[in-house]
Amino acid sequence: MFLIKAKLKELLDLKNISSTGLLFISLVIVYGTFTILSPFFFTFRNIMNLLQYSAVLGLVACGATITIISGSLDLSIGSAVAMVSVYVAKILLTTDGNVPAAILGGIAIGAACGLVNAVLVTKINIPPMIATLATMTIIRGIAYTETNAMAIGIMNPGFKRIGQGMFLSIPNMVWILLIVYLLFAWMLKYSSFGRKILAVGGNPKASHLAGINVRRIHFLVLLLAGVLYGLAGTLFASLTGTGSPASNNDLSLEAISVAVLGGVSVKGGKGTIIGTALGVMILGAVSNGLVLINMGAYLQMIVKGCILVAAVGLDSVRNRKAIAS
Repeated sequence: MFLIKAKLKELLDLKNISSTGLLFISLVIVYGTFTILSPFFFTFRNIMNLLQYSAVLGLVACGATITIISGSLDLSIGSAVAMVSVYVAKILLTTDGNVPAAILGGIAIGAACGLVNAVLVTKINIPPMIATLATMTIIRGIAYTETNAMAIGIMNPGFKRIGQGMFLSIPNMVWILLIVYLLFAWMLKYSSFGRKILAVGGNPKASHLAGINVRRIHFLVLLLAGVLYGLAGTLFASLTGTGSPASNNDLSLEAISVAVLGGVSVKGGKGTIIGTALGVMILGAVSNGLVLINMGAYLQMIVKGCILVAAVGLDSVRNRKAIAS
């Protein structure tokens, strides 16, 4: 009996379970629960739909991941994606449906948002939370001003096909997200830039003494995150067929939630793209499943908030155990 209790305690000890392993267990539990609660959940069509509509979150979550790992923070994600969608729609209207111009323009606008954040944080020395809180409001205001608070419909079939089309029965959005995941996973693990991001987030003073330009890393991370927001906003416009200034209000919270849920430490210096990808799948499944069981929108907000609290709490527990050991 003593041996059984000891083994059970060992299995339940979070320190003995990897973050990825714990996420896989959580994913199986979430998918299993909703499969029981709704006969429509675990079907090929619904899973593809879930992944397609989680792709925008997955793209911005990559940006949130590298930002938090570097020891910074960006609260302007949702506003940036909304503004990009608005300008993409306007570009299509003013260029007679020039799809390449709309795509490049959307990515460039996202990069511009990232550039402004980078300048405010690294050149003017405004704390990231304050700087991006300000740009969140400014960017959203620009989007509303450009459209008089009205959504712009997109009728171009070629552009809409990017977000709504499929390749080998899998949505294009999922293929694009997979490519981004692979690129960023490689960057964090194998590139010099990725290793510097982890080092700066883990210990900025030691990184500076080791010859790493900490400000430059923060600048490039915020700029690169902006590029991802531009891509996400462009794909959001293609997927929904609209440029909406009022969209994606909760996207910043959700991106930070899935990053932390995926094992990114809120203190910086730790995290993986595969963890974030699993976090996206979990939150996407929760959002989709709650809709299928007809849970009210306000209750869904409570559930998502609880997930964020649980993720941060788990991170705190792991940090305390790491210090104790």
